[in-house]
Amino acid sequence: MSSGSLSIQPSIAFDWTTCCVCGAIVVIEQNQMHKLRVSGKDFYCPNGHVLAFDPEGSKEKKLERELNATKLRLTTLQQERDYQQREKEKAERKLRRILKNGVCPCCHRSFVNVKFHMEVKHKDYLTKLMQS
Repeated sequence: MSSGSLSIQPSIAFDWTTCCVCGAIVVIEQNQMHKLRVSGKDFYCPNGHVLAFDPEGSKEKKLERELNATKLRLTTLQQERDYQQREKEKAERKLRRILKNGVCPCCHRSFVNVKFHMEVKHKDYLTKLMQS
């Protein structure tokens, strides 16, 4: 049996970050840094300031939440637009029906020639109606 000396040099990898309060460099072992990034737990800079990382993936989750909120807003706006369009069409159909029956939509009186009555008595109504 032979004997001798064996020399082992451990290899430890470090990561670093800076303190957002004082700018001090904080050096932490790589595995520990990964755990801190994932967990979001507090750690301290050499000057005693409390630091923490947002949990890993939070940027992606934040962007995903923003995207979902934007999609929801878009859907809501589309539904609102569709509702407004249906209401406008409904009002137009009602107006056509009322005029077809010879009734003035402003004063609700019946006339043989509603078109002439509207042109004479309610010119501003027709102008406003044409603009919308």
